[in-house]
Amino acid sequence: MRTFFLVSLILFAITVQAQSPCGKVLLYDQMVVKGDQPLLHKLKRFDIKLIPDTTLLKMKNEVIKVTSAEFFSQLKIKSAKLFDSAVATAWSWINPPITDKYSNPVYYFYAVMFETKTVNGTPFVFRLDVLKNGELLNEKQIAFLGKQKLNIIGCQKLITLVLADTIQPIHAIDEIALAYRPNDEAVVWTVASVEDPKTGIQYYKEVNAITGSVIRRSSSNLNAVPETEKIEEVKTQTKN
Repeated sequence: MRTFFLVSLILFAITVQAQSPCGKVLLYDQMVVKGDQPLLHKLKRFDIKLIPDTTLLKMKNEVIKVTSAEFFSQLKIKSAKLFDSAVATAWSWINPPITDKYSNPVYYFYAVMFETKTVNGTPFVFRLDVLKNGELLNEKQIAFLGKQKLNIIGCQKLITLVLADTIQPIHAIDEIALAYRPNDEAVVWTVASVEDPKTGIQYYKEVNAITGSVIRRSSSNLNAVPETEKIEEVKTQTKN
């Protein structure tokens, strides 16, 4: 009887976790991240095994230089995509060319998706654009970490913070996402509310995953045209 009770309790806990928004957090490769140039879904699928070993070795050294050997040892390459001349041509029709740190146009790079876990065990996926020679196209994609460990607020604490925020209050959560956002140069939690059945409005809150501060609140009316989206930037007060 005791064994049956314990098994039932474990199964209940697993079911509750699966039903919680924290059990289905969207990571970088499952979402569209504003500010990415180009957006991940615009790139070509590419077999990781086709990236030369010399490129991977140079990339490893570049990542360690910006972060640490300990951090790199905890990384696993999840997938990769390719930016080549064909993608570059299509991109340049309506966008400025992609350039390296010397302002030279770039026509070929690998967009490599790494997966790891934060200090509190939260799964995390991020992207690094790597040139043919293994150099990082944009060090800002990893500079958010520096020499520190990837320590962010956990999902449950995030939910507590968001539900306690009385500006554009969220009472029920639909989705949660976690990714590095280039425009904010920060790792950001994004929380989307359940659509209000009366108004059709869905609220969003973006939270700096390291500091726990709300950096942006927005809303969209799912029954209206997208142009009606409203955004409120949260101004940070500097202490003297």
